[in-house]
Amino acid sequence: AAPSAAELTVFPVTLIPIRPSCKPPFMTVLSGELSLIRQNLQNRLPASACLGTWGRPMTPGKRCFDLVLVLVLLVPLGAVMLIIAVVLLALQGRPVFFASVRMRSPARSFRLWKFRTMLPGPETVTAGHSASRVTRCGGILRRVRLDELPQLWNILRGDMSFVGPRPPLRAVVAACPDIYARVLASRPGVTGLASLVFHRHEARILARCRTPGAAEDTYLRRCVARKARIDLIYQARRSTGLDLVLIARTLAVPIGGIGGILRARRTAPRGIRRKEQKSNVWRDPVNQKSRRIA
Repeated sequence: AAPSAAELTVFPVTLIPIRPSCKPPFMTVLSGELSLIRQNLQNRLPASACLGTWGRPMTPGKRCFDLVLVLVLLVPLGAVMLIIAVVLLALQGRPVFFASVRMRSPARSFRLWKFRTMLPGPETVTAGHSASRVTRCGGILRRVRLDELPQLWNILRGDMSFVGPRPPLRAVVAACPDIYARVLASRPGVTGLASLVFHRHEARILARCRTPGAAEDTYLRRCVARKARIDLIYQARRSTGLDLVLIARTLAVPIGGIGGILRARRTAPRGIRRKEQKSNVWRDPVNQKSRRIA
């Protein structure tokens, strides 16, 4: 079951004291907040213990930052998106894009755009039990996060920001209205502090679930409030410098994914050739000699 309203108002966030250092302010802030998050996760503190009561809506400066960056990125990434769209159209057919209804605020929804990476089917709260529907091209796009590129359109429209809490599904907001009344006071983002910090921890929690229903219940009970806690820490310390750090850490994910794919390609040919050689060789029962199939 989702956390109750009483559990969410225990006490506000208490930040770990940050010692003076030679680092830039936003790096110091980020290191301090990550230490707080790690301590909370390791000590298994209640997820509601660090939920604050504030909300910081998007400022004109943050909106100008988003517009300038998205216009700069649309020039090089527009060609990349066109190539991906043509490849998906040739290999998977239509539709090329997938529109997911997400919540910009507790009462306002919008269509979040992605490249289609799965076969048609019902949309679930968690993606772990939809892995069997992921296409071959979709798996590659997801690994390098290129399926998120169409969300530049959402940023240009003003539905999203580059950095902020990930936009939730309507069902999740309906199950946890008190939490998202605070979290969605900030504009949803393509990436965020919770996305970078809690992603692997969330995957480990949901990996133990056997059914989609159990995964949804576990997500609402154990993940939503903890991710909200991290999103509210970002709200309290939000700055342009912190946004740049989170964007840089997000860009490191597809770069690492591309590097992994290239390393796999280098090591694959030898094994592939051996399998092909074994499959193309048969034994002549008359002459007892191996012959290669042309």
